[in-house]
Amino acid sequence: MKKYLLKYSLEFLVIVMGISISFLIEKRNLKSYNEELKNISLEKIYKNLSQDVEDLNFNMAVHNDAIISGNQILNRGKELFENEKDSLGYHLSLISTATTFFLDNQEEYSAIKNSGLIELIENQEIVSLLQTRYSETKVYSIFDDLFMKLYFKLKDYTFKNISSSRKQYSKFYGPLSYGIFLGENPIDNEIENYIYEKTAFHKFYVSIMEARLKEDLKILALIERELSKENIFFERNSFYDAAQKIN
Repeated sequence: MKKYLLKYSLEFLVIVMGISISFLIEKRNLKSYNEELKNISLEKIYKNLSQDVEDLNFNMAVHNDAIISGNQILNRGKELFENEKDSLGYHLSLISTATTFFLDNQEEYSAIKNSGLIELIENQEIVSLLQTRYSETKVYSIFDDLFMKLYFKLKDYTFKNISSSRKQYSKFYGPLSYGIFLGENPIDNEIENYIYEKTAFHKFYVSIMEARLKEDLKILALIERELSKENIFFERNSFYDAAQKIN
């Protein structure tokens, strides 16, 4: 009896150990699988942020040019009207139409957050910075609306007072055109107020984008460390690249 009891006890122990080892292997495999999924998601976020960095530089160039043109009209409007109507037309065209749309891809961040994989990120500073970054994106749509409203305030006056024969010029962010100022009088006070308001918004918007750019570059550096990769190659698909193809 003792012989059979020992035999069955050993068999039971072997079975329990086998099941335990199977569970342990499965658990490790699942952890490894989730870790790989986390890394894949982080790499996609890295690619999205890298494209956003290029688009931020693209957008800032547009808004900085608008600031220059706005200030030229506000500070030298009458002088330009009397002596440089070509330049006045250029600056009026640019400040009137300059706007950008910053399209933020949040799909991958939402996926890693909703799946719980974000908890596997070792560096919690990445988690904190990503949460802050993607919660602040609404401010960009607010500015998009503001710039469009001011565009509609200025467009009728601008197109009425510049020539239909346009001159072409190129910026690194794309080809543009403007007409010579044909108005019989200098830019009136109402339009100057709209230009003042739009120029101020451009300045504030650039400061926001500069802060975002700084944070994005910090996140990119942290993700590189998290993934133990010095370089992550990806297909470029930014607005900057699209503009270069047009040129």
